[in-house]
Amino acid sequence: MIVCIFVESSEHFKERVKDWFKERKMQVRFVESEANVDKLTELLFEHARDDTQLVLVLGGVDVRSRAVSSIALKRIADERIYTLETYLCEYIAENCPECLLTSPTVGLRNRTIMISLPDHEVIFKLLSLILSTLERGG
Repeated sequence: MIVCIFVESSEHFKERVKDWFKERKMQVRFVESEANVDKLTELLFEHARDDTQLVLVLGGVDVRSRAVSSIALKRIADERIYTLETYLCEYIAENCPECLLTSPTVGLRNRTIMISLPDHEVIFKLLSLILSTLERGG
């Protein structure tokens, strides 16, 4: 199971993400959240369980707005996946200058990978990479 949490994302962006998953015939549970660290932490805790392989948090990573998604993810992660996190940061820096003040974060809770990303078009290429890596098992 994949869970996608939108943090105060635009309707246009949410529809683009839903269409992207629909085109790939993937079942995804979509959830909306306000930019509140405590509520987002509870949502992550609720969805990071054994039947969930991946939780994507889209939005709420802008450091000017306190990067609530990154903070919430760090609160409940058992460990961080720095290799993927570094790759995401480098890719975003090279391909999305308007996202340089974001803080993408990758963590693991139980067996669920949790990733916070900006709510920007740049994520579509990253999603392909992330999902193909998960399919291959690492």
